[in-house]
Amino acid sequence: MPFRFAILVLAIANSFFAGATPLLLAQEKSSSDPAKPTGTLRRESPPFRGLDGTLFMQQSAEYRACCIQAFRLATHLAMAKNRERKKPELPAAVVLDLDETVLDNGWFQSQQIREQLAFDANRWSQWEQEGADQVRLIPGAKKFIEALRAANIQPVYITNRNNDARQQTLKALDRLGVAVPDEQLLCADMSTGSNKTSRRETIEAKFDVLLYVGDNLRDFDERFRFGESGTTGRFNTLDELEDKFGVEWVILPNPAYGEWTKAFRNSPADADLLYK
Repeated sequence: MPFRFAILVLAIANSFFAGATPLLLAQEKSSSDPAKPTGTLRRESPPFRGLDGTLFMQQSAEYRACCIQAFRLATHLAMAKNRERKKPELPAAVVLDLDETVLDNGWFQSQQIREQLAFDANRWSQWEQEGADQVRLIPGAKKFIEALRAANIQPVYITNRNNDARQQTLKALDRLGVAVPDEQLLCADMSTGSNKTSRRETIEAKFDVLLYVGDNLRDFDERFRFGESGTTGRFNTLDELEDKFGVEWVILPNPAYGEWTKAFRNSPADADLLYK
């Protein structure tokens, strides 16, 4: 960029950070498990690292196209599978994740970025309790759910929203026109944590599950958890289970957050993960 413009940008940035008002900081991640907070509070480093991913979700026609395409594929798959049921004695269902699959939490993501904060579990819990009026729908989600209902296929939501915020989540779903009966919303609690395996098993015992739709690979199988083998292990699991995508599983894009970010240390050193 021109030298004079570069100097201006640096001056504005220095002025902004020098005058920034201290805010509630996010919990630092443990070096042994980046998903677990250590109790130390800090800002995101570098600031605004989630900006491009969040802007992509909020401002790009490409993101909307990806979501609409995914739900159109899911519609075709669900209808085809409904014609050739494996368990016709059970009611048909499609299992969906909620956050960034049906519910758009862009308002929360925007606030995190504006305040230069990394993810913080306490702030997210507050959002679950108080953000019912701010959530939106992911493009294509409502049309897909309406198509399921028209075909007598039950939408079932398995979410890692905490069960303590169940009523607020039901309120948001009702406001957006995608409500389900109470028993078709399976939230997380102390016994399940973020592992959805037991909840999937519960639904599969009651319904003929035609399809799973999510934005995180753990919405489909717990083997995608970021464990000791890290990103390589997730890639290997993907290679092993790739035949399920576009057949039994449909995934939506989420460049803002997810299991994939557990490979990071939220510092400029993450640039070392780029292709060499």
